[in-house]
Amino acid sequence: KMYYFAYGSNLNEHQMKNRLRINAQRVERITLQGWQLVFRETADIIPMKNHEVKGVVYKIGKEDAEILDWFEGIPNFYRRIYLPYNQSRMLCYTMNEFDFRLPNKKYLARIIRGYKQHKISTEHLLNALLFTQKLIDRY
Repeated sequence: KMYYFAYGSNLNEHQMKNRLRINAQRVERITLQGWQLVFRETADIIPMKNHEVKGVVYKIGKEDAEILDWFEGIPNFYRRIYLPYNQSRMLCYTMNEFDFRLPNKKYLARIIRGYKQHKISTEHLLNALLFTQKLIDRY
């Protein structure tokens, strides 16, 4: 078993169950310090001091991680990174370099549902959308 940090559409329980066909075990809701949620049409996180990302840690099997790799488009779209977690480490996905773009309504709705399922304030999501828009305007 391994830990996995979800911060985007994989917060949506229905999506996770459909993808993994088993119940990924929810460990806890956490705030990841030193990262910022952004959008490149889909959710991504980038390292950034004095910022934070809300999400959920799951316990998953090795086979589950391989299934997630396929859904996340490893290695062309996303890549695996490992972040420290409770004297261990957790798998997380971050995007390869793509332009910043706001997500479509359907994708955003899946994330909002996941936020509500895990009792994460959607204000965090709104801030990420505004932050992404500033990046779009800058570049």
